[in-house]
Amino acid sequence: MAATPIFAGSSTGLVPLPGAVMTKNAYGIDVLSRPFYAPRASVGSYVPSAGTADIVYSNLKATGNYSITEDEGLTCKILVEYKGLLSGSIPEPLHSSGLSSGCASGSSVNTDVWAVRNLTMVFASPAKTKRYIAEGGAYGPPSVPDSSGVVLDHAWALVKHITDGTGRIAYGDTGLEYSYETQISNFTANPVPGTIYYECEATWKAIIVISTSA
Repeated sequence: MAATPIFAGSSTGLVPLPGAVMTKNAYGIDVLSRPFYAPRASVGSYVPSAGTADIVYSNLKATGNYSITEDEGLTCKILVEYKGLLSGSIPEPLHSSGLSSGCASGSSVNTDVWAVRNLTMVFASPAKTKRYIAEGGAYGPPSVPDSSGVVLDHAWALVKHITDGTGRIAYGDTGLEYSYETQISNFTANPVPGTIYYECEATWKAIIVISTSA
């Protein structure tokens, strides 16, 4: 016959089990899954509420996510999720690129700039995503890396082949104007229960416009 845990010695009714697993998610938040035993008859009242500190790592708080598995005898196994920053310091943001298939491209134009005085070329970089932790509030990334890179190089490569109508390079003498804009989209910020942290994600792309003045 399986031994039934004794709950009388536990102030919370929860008996911690070995086998807790800690990982770091895509935002840089530490995630702990800790198993407990609890009495089946009143298991619901023993589940830690959101914001409750872990019994070992006080920086990690219960998120309110859990699973319950019936065990032998009059017990249940509860697997509780905790989140926070184990070290208390915010890690560097995690980046991923190539989330869209966009690439640098230019409009098809007549490169005789004197024949086409209202020339405009628009270039867009592939979308990039930053996942990061915000502290104390939900806000956009503190710094968005320059997404132009090869996009800008490609743009200027085309510009430098614009001629004045006689085959001579007219770059630098054509009234060309350049603008660069970072477009941030799909911004999300989810609070980590019981902490001052937010799991944030932002997607952005670089938009480059090169045009001539009429």
